[in-house]
Parts: sequence; C-alpha cells; structure tokens
Amino acid sequence: MNTRTNPVIDYAIDVKFTDGKVRIALREDKHGLKILGMRSYPRRRGLGRKALQLLKEKGLVGRPVNIMRKAAEFWVKMHSEGLVKQPRWLRDKQTARAKRQCASEH
Repeated sequence: MNTRTNPVIDYAIDVKFTDGKVRIALREDKHGLKILGMRSYPRRRGLGRKALQLLKEKGLVGRPVNIMRKAAEFWVKMHSEGLVKQPRWLRDKQTARAKRQCASEH
C-alpha cells in the first residue's frame, strides 16, 4: 500500500547531439520540477545550455537543487538566460543582502 500523499517522480533524460550527449536527472513533486544534476559528455562545450534550451522549448523549466559549489556560476548564468528557475540559495542570498541593506538605511 502506498502511504505517500504527494507522489514524487524521479527520472533521467538523455539528450543526444551530434557532438555529444547530456544526462539530466529530474524530480517532480508538489513543488514543481527540480533539476537534481546534469552531466555532459564532453564537458564545457555548451551542451548543457543546448539541453536546457530544448527542455524549455518543451515547457520544462526546473529549479536546480543541491548545486555543487564549482557549478554555481553555470546555474546563475542559466537562470539569467531564463533556462532555469532561480536557485533557492541565490534567492535566499539576495533576500539576506536586501534585508541588510534595508536595515543599514534605517
């Protein structure tokens, strides 16, 4: 018997290009689509961006979660291009900065 009231769906998508491939691990739950991870082969060739653009064309725009520190810059850039939703840690950081700035003005 399934006692889970909010189903969670995990899946991986392989996106193949002529010059490589990208695997994206996703989770869908009541809060929406989350990007758990992404790996491109070969790396640093723009394949991740191309894969996220394809997902966006299909109406799939997720929020990256549990981001590795060395990948943070990539995800910030993907958010600025509208390919992913804002990572929570970035939103929390901006909110904290705004609160500090507001407090220092008063």
